[in-house]
Amino acid sequence: MNDEISGWVRSRFLHFSDLIQHGVVPDGHPALAQIILWLTPSDYPHPFLMRFPFFLAGMAGIPIFYKSINERYGSTQAL
Repeated sequence: MNDEISGWVRSRFLHFSDLIQHGVVPDGHPALAQIILWLTPSDYPHPFLMRFPFFLAGMAGIPIFYKSINERYGSTQAL
């Protein structure tokens, strides 16, 4: 549950190049997730503020998933 917090702690670099070189390359998390956490305010943020971008990305993925399944299989019901 606190994966965002541990990723946030590992992404505290002053420069973006340092984040890529020392944070993204040796870590197993996706680069976009590391960048989102790097953009989180540097003071200890509220857990809601750290999880909210990932919540929005998950909600945006639902219609995309539905549309891709609908295009692949169609919208007719099975009998």
